[in-house]
Amino acid sequence: GCDARHIAKNQSAKNFKFAPRMGGKFGFRLCSHRSSIRRKKRFLVIYRDISRSKKTQAELAERTAMLERAEALGHIGHWTWDLATDHVFWSDEVYRIHGLDHTDEAKRGDPIDYYHDEDRDDFRKFLGEAKRTGAETEFELRVVDPNGAVHHVMTKAYGNRDADGRLVEIYGVFQDMTGIKEAEAGLRRAKEEAEFASRAKTGFLANMSHELRTPLNAIIGFSEMMSHELQGELPKVYKHYASDIVDSGKHLLSIINDILDIAKIEGGSIAIDEGWHDVGEIVDATMPLVSQAALANRTDIIIAMPDGLPKLNCDDLRMKQILLNLLSNGVKFAPGGKVIVSAEHDGAVIRIQVEDDGIGMRQADLELALTPFGRIDESHLTRGFQGNGLGLPLAKILTELQAGTLRIESVAGQGTRVVLEFPADAARDPAQGELV
Repeated sequence: GCDARHIAKNQSAKNFKFAPRMGGKFGFRLCSHRSSIRRKKRFLVIYRDISRSKKTQAELAERTAMLERAEALGHIGHWTWDLATDHVFWSDEVYRIHGLDHTDEAKRGDPIDYYHDEDRDDFRKFLGEAKRTGAETEFELRVVDPNGAVHHVMTKAYGNRDADGRLVEIYGVFQDMTGIKEAEAGLRRAKEEAEFASRAKTGFLANMSHELRTPLNAIIGFSEMMSHELQGELPKVYKHYASDIVDSGKHLLSIINDILDIAKIEGGSIAIDEGWHDVGEIVDATMPLVSQAALANRTDIIIAMPDGLPKLNCDDLRMKQILLNLLSNGVKFAPGGKVIVSAEHDGAVIRIQVEDDGIGMRQADLELALTPFGRIDESHLTRGFQGNGLGLPLAKILTELQAGTLRIESVAGQGTRVVLEFPADAARDPAQGELV
């Protein structure tokens, strides 16, 4: 056409699209050169098919756009530093991270000027190390944008080498970590606030428990004197009232003691005084503390302790507390049934078991049963049974403080078995006086 003739006459070049009759479309480039051969003017015209080149350029443009979108979504941009020309290239996202317009590179100035005063020297060292070794390295710094906003940034870099192994370029990425840093700071604040609230709660419970125990002990003491008629005979109904006050006071005192122990444990102030103790003797010492409740509930307690059981390295006071909690639960939840206390040593562990044939628990309730103040109130099986939800959790914590483990095996309607296990190095042969 006329464009082709114009190009031929003016020795220029231009791209064209051509649609042949058989269909399709392709691009070509027309170039011309004028010369003189034997005093005659001649034009050299070259047609070159550029369809593949155009396709490649379109694919490259699409992938570049995809990279830019990905960098924007991930808040990660890339940069290069040409060591021969000292030119620094930033991708669009790097400009956004620095709060700049990517269309005006001339106004960017020295990139180092955008970094926090306290980070500039370290960043120079980071760049110097990357230029010296070319090894992959990373650095965290703060970017201060033109509006004064501070962005926390992670940058990584490594060196590119030419065919001769010479370091020619530093390639790196910037990742805006501001959102992550703010989330981490928020989590730290929440953790600190939770710890402060926990300490405040623990201190309050400990103080209140002490404040309650002093008058409560007095109430229990005077009520026991009245129930035993130490100061003279009382009317029968008043004697019954005094006995009720004693029982209720002791129940409340037990709750307060458990709360105080939980508070001490959470505050890290509970002490474990370990020593070598006979497990059978600990069980026997616990029996008088639950015998009255077992009698009232018509629950039989059976002790099945084998001969020659190794002594256990434990805090005997805390072990009595553990067994008292477990036996009390067994008696409470097995009215008219039985509770069996047994122990064994298999060489690997010394195992103490408290088993009852009471109401049991569902598997879904076991985790709740081991949570402080957790009561399985939604189950019809537990209705009508008193409890504060501290017995099992406290027993578990006290067991673990003595290097042991506590697990529960239970079937609703059939009963519960609580198993305490202590490692072999916590057991000693009573005859040999040696660890077994």
